[in-house]
This record gives sequence, C-alpha cells and structure tokens, in this order.
Amino acid sequence: MDSKRKRPPSFAHHPANRAKKLKSQWVNSQKIKSKWKADKRKHMQEVETEEVDEVEDMPVPPMQPNSPPSASKATKQSEPPRHQQHPRSLRDRAREAYSRSSLHTYKSEPSGKRQRGGTTGRGQPNMKLRMGVLLETIKRDYR
Repeated sequence: MDSKRKRPPSFAHHPANRAKKLKSQWVNSQKIKSKWKADKRKHMQEVETEEVDEVEDMPVPPMQPNSPPSASKATKQSEPPRHQQHPRSLRDRAREAYSRSSLHTYKSEPSGKRQRGGTTGRGQPNMKLRMGVLLETIKRDYR
C-alpha cells in the first residue's frame, strides 16, 4: 500500500508538554485505526471466501430455450435508428458546438454564485459537443 508511513504531527505551536501529550494521543489513535482497518480487512476476506464457497455449492439452473420476444424489444424495433430520425449536417453540429449559446457555467461555478460582471455571456465550452464534431470529422476523413 503506502511505502511511506505517515509521520506524526509535531504540534510545534503548543507548549512542549502539551505537544508531547497531543503527539502520543495521535499515535494511539493511529494504532487503533490501523487495528480496526486490519480487523475489517480480515473480516471482508472471510466473508468473500464464504460467498465463494456458497456459490460453488449452488447447483447451476438449466438454460431455458429461446423465449418469445418481449414488449421492450418490440418498441425498440418500431422506432427508426437514431441517425435516421434527425439527420443533421456536420456543419450544423459544428456551428452549434462552437456558438456562444453552447457555453455553460454549471461546472465552472461550483459555489453557484456569480462573481463580478454578472451575466456577460462567458462560460465554459461544451466539450461533449465539440469532441463529437471532431470525432465525426475524423471519421469522415478516414473513410
């Protein structure tokens, strides 16, 4: 796992005797945590071996012959494929991907509040659209 051990904090901002106590408390708590993690790891290994034994003991159910198609397959077949539904030219998709309307701010503002400037139309480009256009141009060029 970790080749380096985490060193205890020095607590240099405390008086010497208080720093010693805090350091020893930290070491003790780390020991307790490591013991707990080891116990948990051992327990998980035991549970996994028990599950493997149970799976090996269970008989395999026989395979059933092909069943009639379900309703979900019928609905999928009635719809035309996606590329036939709404054919859009590569030029239209590129125009949309690089337009100002495709800029978004939902990832660039994790706090959810606007900074200076208000709504000035700035934002992050929608890279999903741009990469889709790029992929299509690569596919088209290498056909």
